Parts: sequence; C-alpha cells; structure tokens
Amino acid sequence: QIFKGWYLIKIKIINIIIVKEKKLNPIGMFGHAAIMKNNSIIVDYPKFGNKSYTIDIEYWLEEGRDILVLRYKDMNDEFKKRLVKNMEKYFGKNYKISSNKMNTDGFYCSQYIWYIYYITAQEMGFELDLDSDGGNFVLPYDFINSPYLEIVN
Repeated sequence: QIFKGWYLIKIKIINIIIVKEKKLNPIGMFGHAAIMKNNSIIVDYPKFGNKSYTIDIEYWLEEGRDILVLRYKDMNDEFKKRLVKNMEKYFGKNYKISSNKMNTDGFYCSQYIWYIYYITAQEMGFELDLDSDGGNFVLPYDFINSPYLEIVN
C-alpha cells in the first residue's frame, strides 16, 4: 500500500524507513529512501554533489511523490538507541555510489540506511541484512521485500 506523503506527519513514529516512488528520469528511476531520526527530522543522502543532511519532514514531502512507510519488525529500545547513535556517527559524508555496501567513505540513500541497520545489529551480536535481493547495490525498493521490515498501515 502506498501512502500520500502528508499522512506520515499524523502517525508520528521514529526510526522508520520512507521509500519514495520511482520517477521517470535518471535520478529518480530507482526511487529514493530516507530514515526518520525523530518525530519530525529526516536524515537524507539526496544526490550527487551533496553531503547528507537533515530536513523537516514537511519540506521533504513537499515534492508530492507517493511514499511507502516501512518499520523494522524487531525494533526495541536498545536497538533504537544504538541506531540513532550510528545515524549520527555515519552522518555528514559525501554522496557516493560504490558496489561495496560496506564502504563507509560515502553513502547513497539506501546504502546508508542498510549500513546503519547492519552495523547496529552487528554491535548487538546478530546478523541483519535488509537488502532483499542481496546484490552488490541496495536499492530503495529492495527494502520493500525484506522479511525484516513491515509496511506501516
């Protein structure tokens, strides 16, 4: 189920992944993904030539593209706390596309999300791979089929 953007503001949940619909242009053909840090702030790796940044959800959703809201099924307070810490630790790097998902020199949108979940699980002593197809690249739509994520209704 795809939600219209403004619905998200009403549900006020944090540490969710938001996937924007694909666009018919080279930049948007893979979709886009970002993660909420708190009730109103999104952490985003937007595009080439930009570093990551935080943005208020109202401005991020202004574009009017439909979105899908996903949540990690096994989220608990300890995971959430560590996830936010890792969001901050890996924040501020340049946008960079690499076929090595483990490369932390820079990130693209979905790789950043994948990595902070991956490294948080590692710190807690378990494996977690949100990339549903396990390829060299993790794309925004790979999250949709992940068995570890659920669609927020």
